[in-house]
Amino acid sequence: MTSTRRGGFTLIELLVVIAIIAVLIGLLVPAVQKVREAANRMQCTNNMKQMGLAAMNFESTYGHIPPSIVINVSTGAGTPYPGIVHSWAVNLLPYLEQEAIYKAYNLNFPWASSPSVVPGTPDNQAVLRNQIKTFLCPSAPGGNNRTCSGTSIGIPFLGLAATDYATCSSINTGSITFFGYPSSATNATLASAMQFKCSGNAATMAAFGVTPSEPNKIASILDGTSNTILICESAGRPQFFRGGVLVNSNRNDGAWGNHESDYGLDGAVSKTDNTSPGNCVINCHNDNETFSFHSGGANHVFTDGSVRFAKDSISPTTYAALITARGGGMTAAETSPSTD
Repeated sequence: MTSTRRGGFTLIELLVVIAIIAVLIGLLVPAVQKVREAANRMQCTNNMKQMGLAAMNFESTYGHIPPSIVINVSTGAGTPYPGIVHSWAVNLLPYLEQEAIYKAYNLNFPWASSPSVVPGTPDNQAVLRNQIKTFLCPSAPGGNNRTCSGTSIGIPFLGLAATDYATCSSINTGSITFFGYPSSATNATLASAMQFKCSGNAATMAAFGVTPSEPNKIASILDGTSNTILICESAGRPQFFRGGVLVNSNRNDGAWGNHESDYGLDGAVSKTDNTSPGNCVINCHNDNETFSFHSGGANHVFTDGSVRFAKDSISPTTYAALITARGGGMTAAETSPSTD
């Protein structure tokens, strides 16, 4: 009688197979991650294209580019609140297929208006809890259900939906000379395409530290629409990231309806030191600066509707020149700024 033996793997053969599989997985995972990030970056680019088109449609309707912030402190404006304050994002809603949300928002009261704050007033905060997919970059951590809560303009707010995009509407006062502009320059003279709108009683504006300002018309973009940034990435909020590292989760800004989704350029010392002003202007931190989770830079939509990727190695003076709408001749970088 002939006996047969069942073939099988020896321990050494099994270990070799496991090692080969581990190597293949090690090679596959980075490739999958790169494909996923490429898809996320493409979606982010598409979001910004939609916002750029929405801004242009707004301009065609009203004759001016949407302002980064609307502030109205006229007597009785937003009564019984101190005044009216709106974010740039609200104006884009009708052109992003969000007409119902826009109609539910009351422009005669500030974004933080709520009957839980002042009984009988419109619940704008409830409107701002609606998540707008176009305002979210899929590369940002924390998921799409991030919310922002805190106190702003002296009013508490709760659970507002986040955005990964923001307007950089000027060079901040304390950083004007750092970026090479004359000390006589102001926030207004260095304003971006989405210049803020401020109106109302002069004494009240002075008390709030704001000056009269009107939104730009296309003809006001003297630096050229292809050389002037419209909207930037400032992703990951309300969590605070420095150089891609989570620092804390205690921030309260980053809601699409909050006027604090606008900022001015300061830059930072480095990706590990967020002291300002500084030459690190992209991907240093997301505390009111341009920041993305795309490797090497961030997406921007320009006033001509184009979306371009600005490297985080960009010259800080060049980046400042791309923000200003009427900075021509003030610095050498203003002559012909480019993201290339």
